Amino acid sequence: MRGDFEIEDSSGNVRIEEAQGTVRIGDSSGDIVVQGATGVQVVVDGSGDIEIERISGDVRIERDSSGDINIAGVGGNVEVLADSSGKLRVSDTRGTVKVP
Repeated sequence: MRGDFEIEDSSGNVRIEEAQGTVRIGDSSGDIVVQGATGVQVVVDGSGDIEIERISGDVRIERDSSGDINIAGVGGNVEVLADSSGKLRVSDTRGTVKVP
């Protein structure tokens, strides 16, 4: 998939693989999985886990209400602004990591 993507999802899981662009996601419930993209921005995640891997640029999670967050293999920076509950794991990141 080429280009930038904007996804608004109210229920169910969101899965993106090998996107050659930036992915912007707003999700009310269900898991979010992004495996391979230029960048990722999660504006809001109401519930469910977030798994982000193999990102060449930056990852930004603005608000996560519940569920675990696993981020690995990021070429840029990782920033998590708000995480209400669940485990948070960041590994194999070349840039800076900012978490609450």
